[in-house]
Amino acid sequence: MKVTRLLGWADLRSRGIRFSRAYLLRLEKAEKFPQRVRLGPNSIAWREDEIERWLQERSSARTGPPTRWASEAQIELEASSGGAA
Repeated sequence: MKVTRLLGWADLRSRGIRFSRAYLLRLEKAEKFPQRVRLGPNSIAWREDEIERWLQERSSARTGPPTRWASEAQIELEASSGGAA
């Protein structure tokens, strides 16, 4: 039997999942994020294998080039100069 590691809130954040707790709960209720595991009255966690699978699905669902944080003016400037800005 393979032991599954449980991830807490800080573990999710360290993996780049920086959604608020309320938004994560909405995603879970909509079945768009792995369901939490209740460990006690005030303690929750997520299964590492399910989180890794969710991240992989999100990554493989990307289409097109990676997004960039750039202003529209900068994008237009790069497009008009052939990309050498």
